[in-house]
Amino acid sequence: MYYYKFNIADWAKATSHLTLKEEAIYLRLINFYYDHEKPIPLKTQLVLRKLRMGDESDTVEIILDEFFTKTAKGWIHNHCKELIEEYQERAEKNRKNGKKGGRPKINNLAKANGNQEESNSQPTGNLNQEPLTTNQEPLTKNQEIILEDTPTTTSEKKESLDYGKVKTIFNNTMTRSSGIVKMTDKRKRLVKKLFTDNDMNYERFENYINYINSHPDADWMFKKTPKSDGSGFWSPRDFDYFVSEKCYVYTKEKLL
Repeated sequence: MYYYKFNIADWAKATSHLTLKEEAIYLRLINFYYDHEKPIPLKTQLVLRKLRMGDESDTVEIILDEFFTKTAKGWIHNHCKELIEEYQERAEKNRKNGKKGGRPKINNLAKANGNQEESNSQPTGNLNQEPLTTNQEPLTKNQEIILEDTPTTTSEKKESLDYGKVKTIFNNTMTRSSGIVKMTDKRKRLVKKLFTDNDMNYERFENYINYINSHPDADWMFKKTPKSDGSGFWSPRDFDYFVSEKCYVYTKEKLL
């Protein structure tokens, strides 16, 4: 899983006794845990190298001892473990539903159960995933960035793209870059290509943008960066870049 909601107040309360360096290391370990969906290896050298913390082994040990449990399988974080199991269960259900052509309609469920009257009543099960919002919730809840596991149903593919909805999702989700006022023809072409080539839907698009917005290794996208030939600076990236094939491929290959 590549995304979880982050509550600033809850995090501050849980880590108020840590130094700035300790807090940063703890956050990186948590992100690594979610990203790989498994415990931190007992031999941490490779992990520290990947997280660019090779000189912080002593501090890492302090954080692991305080917040993780050492087992034969590695360093386990109970809360992360629970959320990962929930995510994997949902992902498996999504895959099965996708193979069946999407989630069953309420009317079909009622007919299958032999109770036509139930088709007019409110469903009691959670037949649809809760939509992702930009409101931050406590760390005790999570939601993954879904770049591959949420199937796009046949009905979604047939619908024409709502470019206004895409614009709203971007403006509400991308807080580190300027929003857009107008969906130009060029932007519509970029959005259509992104959705068509990558089997994208609105939920996956929102998760994709939110992932870039929150990923520490994407900081360079929001800053002026010098050009390699020394001729000046690249401006911070904007909507046109974020919906381009170049950015999507970079995110899949470099940030995931």
